[in-house]
Amino acid sequence: RSAGVFLLEELALADAWRLEFGARQDWQEVKPQDGQRARDMTGTSLSAALVWDLAPQYSLTLAAARSQRLPNSQELYADGIHLATNTYEVGNANLKAETSHNIDLTLRKHAGDTRFSVSGFHNQVDDYISARTLDRFEDFRLIEYAQQDAEFTGIEGDIRHRITPNFS
Repeated sequence: RSAGVFLLEELALADAWRLEFGARQDWQEVKPQDGQRARDMTGTSLSAALVWDLAPQYSLTLAAARSQRLPNSQELYADGIHLATNTYEVGNANLKAETSHNIDLTLRKHAGDTRFSVSGFHNQVDDYISARTLDRFEDFRLIEYAQQDAEFTGIEGDIRHRITPNFS
């Protein structure tokens, strides 16, 4: 069972500037039916962004966030073959919430037939959950869910062009 509540707020500072804030609280309860221990977890996420509308169709955003992601039931309790990924998965009932600290800068064109965004980002994640390969036989892998700190830095973007009113 999981539940979450969130709040989004925006504050206009001047004609071309605004602040955006976000907060989210999550609650998760996982009760396995095979006698393994149940887990009750909470996660808190906060974000803030400064947006500058630098031209009628363009904005530049600087955003910072602290986010938590709770481990899912598969990561906690998996114990068997997963045919879609060609793996035997082993869960880890001791996983904690991931906590990431993120900063990004985004240029966005948000009007017109051609729209795009490009972002540079840096994410530092405490207790990042990943599937660690323990053994391999040909294309079949034995994996275990584990945690370790991680950093992600990069550039991402997207572009969309409207060809007709119903097709982009």
